[in-house]
Amino acid sequence: MESVALLKKVRLFQDLTEPEVEKFREVTQVQKYSPQQVIIEEGTEGRALYIIKRGTVAVSKVDGELVSELVKLVAGEHFGEMSLLEGAKTSARVSAHNEVECVVIAREDFQRLLEADVALAAKVYKAFTQTLCDRLRATSSELMTWKPEISF
Repeated sequence: MESVALLKKVRLFQDLTEPEVEKFREVTQVQKYSPQQVIIEEGTEGRALYIIKRGTVAVSKVDGELVSELVKLVAGEHFGEMSLLEGAKTSARVSAHNEVECVVIAREDFQRLLEADVALAAKVYKAFTQTLCDRLRATSSELMTWKPEISF
């Protein structure tokens, strides 16, 4: 039941009924990572949604030897959701900052659940759209703060 409560905290699952969330809980796995262990390598095929149950992860961009940390995510937050929607390569490296435990939903299991239930898929895709819009707005706002003044 603990995983159901964690899933309900994730925006993607907040509008789902208890039985709908239980369907996702049934396909979850719990994985543990050591400090500095790479969970997702930038440029690889995304395979799952990760929900942080315990610990902190660092999201970074990698350019040769240069690794630039973008953000840290903590318990209750998630990453890897883009791989559930598309087959594109991952856009960042995610590594464990300390001891990390994640609830993981594999892409194949996620897709199978949505293909089997159109109403469930509509709810989840709506939540995806809202989440991605929020992230785009936040990124646009951050870019505006960093945009240098242009003078002629």
